[in-house]
Amino acid sequence: MYVNFIGTDGSGKDTIFNLIKESYPNALLTREPGGTKEAEIIREIILDADMSLADRKQQLSELSNLKINEQTLSLLNKAQDALSLEGINSAEPFLYAASRSESIENLIRPALQNSIPVLGRRSVACSVAYQGMARGMGMEHIWELNYPIVKDTYPTLEIFFDLPISIAMQRLARRTEKQDRLDNENEEFFEKVREGYLYYYQHICPYPYIIVDATKTIDEIYVEVKNILLNL
Repeated sequence: MYVNFIGTDGSGKDTIFNLIKESYPNALLTREPGGTKEAEIIREIILDADMSLADRKQQLSELSNLKINEQTLSLLNKAQDALSLEGINSAEPFLYAASRSESIENLIRPALQNSIPVLGRRSVACSVAYQGMARGMGMEHIWELNYPIVKDTYPTLEIFFDLPISIAMQRLARRTEKQDRLDNENEEFFEKVREGYLYYYQHICPYPYIIVDATKTIDEIYVEVKNILLNL
C-alpha cells in the first residue's frame, strides 16, 4: 500500500497524516521535498525564505558532489542553469523533481519491494499545481518532466484534501510557526494552486485518487480517511 496525502497548507492534511500514521506503526513515512539527506538539502534550497541566491547556488553545487543517481544529477544541473539565469522560481521544477527522484529511488521503491506500506505527504500533483499552474510553467510540461521519475511507482491511492482558499488563508493566519518561501505568496497564487490540483486530478492523474471535503471537522475527516484506507 502506498498512499499520498495532498492539499494546500491549511487543508488539514498534516494533522490527518499524523493521526492516521498511528494505525500503521511499520509504515515508511515520507514527505516532499525531503526524505533522504540529499532531498532534505534540496528542500532547504527551495523553501528557506532567508537564503541568498549565492548560498542556494553554493548548496546546489555541493549537492552534485554527493552520491546521487544520474537522473537526479541531470535535474540538478538543469536547476543550476535555471537558478543562474532566472532565479529560484525557475529552478523549482527541477529541484522538486530531483528530490522526488531521490526519494522514490532510495526510499519508496525499496519499501514497496519489501511489502512495507508507505504513507507520503505531497507528490507530483504538487509540482503540477504549484509550478505548472500557479507559476504558469504549463501543467502538461511539468507532468512530462516528472513522468520518467514516477511512472514505475504510482501510489495505490492519493487523497486530496480540498478546501476553499479563503478558508485556508483564515486558518493560516492563526499559525505562529516560521513561514517558508512559498508561504509568502498571495491569495491569488493559492487560488491558482487549487485550480491546478483539481485540473490535475480530473485530466492528468493516471492513478486512483479521492477528493475529501476539508471544510469538515478534523474528527469527521479522520473517520472518513480511516474508512477509505480500510477499504483499500
